[in-house]
Amino acid sequence: MEFGLNSSIKLVRIQLVAVYFFSLLLPQGSGKGVTSKLEEIFIGRCSEFQQRETQLNIDCDQAWSMFPAAFESALSCVLSEGYKNYILKSTRPLQANQTLLWSATSEIAHNFTKLNGFFKTLEDTFIGYTANQLDWCDKDYINYMKGVKNLSCNDCENGSSPFWSLVSAEFAKQASGVVSVFLNGSRDKAAYLNTSIFASLEVPNLNNITVTLLRAIVLHDNPNDKSSSERCDSGSLLQLKRDAEARNIPFDCIDDPQPLRQLMLSMSANSKLRQLNTGSFNDDQALTCGSFSPRMRTISSVLVISVSAALLFLL
Repeated sequence: MEFGLNSSIKLVRIQLVAVYFFSLLLPQGSGKGVTSKLEEIFIGRCSEFQQRETQLNIDCDQAWSMFPAAFESALSCVLSEGYKNYILKSTRPLQANQTLLWSATSEIAHNFTKLNGFFKTLEDTFIGYTANQLDWCDKDYINYMKGVKNLSCNDCENGSSPFWSLVSAEFAKQASGVVSVFLNGSRDKAAYLNTSIFASLEVPNLNNITVTLLRAIVLHDNPNDKSSSERCDSGSLLQLKRDAEARNIPFDCIDDPQPLRQLMLSMSANSKLRQLNTGSFNDDQALTCGSFSPRMRTISSVLVISVSAALLFLL
């Protein structure tokens, strides 16, 4: 992380963080226009992340100054050099075996990383955490800063779309060791959908020199119902195996590990995997971080340990 730690805490930072916590009560990430209180939310999240990752030196004011500069002058549907520079300066590689990708399994993936503490999704990193579920328009950002409200943008003008595409590709490039992915075997579409972020951007950018194994964890609404779902040995999962091996990356696949089944049941007795994909970005990649339900907060430490140990044992 290349942001230097500011020597003094400014009053404006305290005010922005206060506004940020108030803004949590407001709707965010509508998918249209510019998210209300964008600056306050970004700096508040940056401060939260720094408190959690104390080994990092982050100047949140500097980070924010780079963030809008990356897209305010960008052309529609064009990845600007500003994006690339911001991403380069605000990302750092994870440890080997730590990368967890996901496709149509947003809530289970993010609840798992919250409980586990070792595995990390893109949204658990600084660049993903600060921008998650936020919207901004390239061409309308300056008007937004001038106080113009109710801005809207089409897909090409939505600055967050090319941003997430570039960030997802970079996240995959930096992965090393065993890379895990949670896939939804019960979705109406293929578990490995060729238009998804995972298939179109993450798999092609895995480095076959640093990645020793791609492991798919395929989850189902009902593990015993094989009539309307894809399994490791069928459907699009076979194509994923071919795609990985074509890149000289070893591949294996596991259907419904018992600890993750227990975690899913603890999240909600009536939940369906189709309902877990609560976002709407690019058809498949729901950029949401699912919050804990009361039942999740009371999940036993024994289950947390069993989930962690089960997957770490497989590394």
